[in-house]
Amino acid sequence: MNQCDTILAMLRANPDGITALDALHWAGSARLAARISELRERGYIITTYTVRRGNANVGLYRLREPEPMKAIPYHWRQPRTCARVGCEQEFKPRTKGSKYCRSACRVAAHRERTKA
Repeated sequence: MNQCDTILAMLRANPDGITALDALHWAGSARLAARISELRERGYIITTYTVRRGNANVGLYRLREPEPMKAIPYHWRQPRTCARVGCEQEFKPRTKGSKYCRSACRVAAHRERTKA
């Protein structure tokens, strides 16, 4: 059983939610947010709440749906070609408005546009 499956079992067993400390203690996972992200990619609906524990705010994760829903296609996450002339490298956009494969291409394109 991998960490995602262990955390999924923890979420099912604890309807009140789990924190990163719970995941570290029971599943040995120091990166709960990453595992939650992987579960969300599988289609599970997991909500995040911020709660106060002592002097700190911590994330509390709760499983909303017991079974995964159909994956919602992120059409904007499909590979694109960099918009900078001369680069034309294929990349996976991080946001809907991404046009460039990396920051250097974005800056270079801006400099080319603003040449006097």
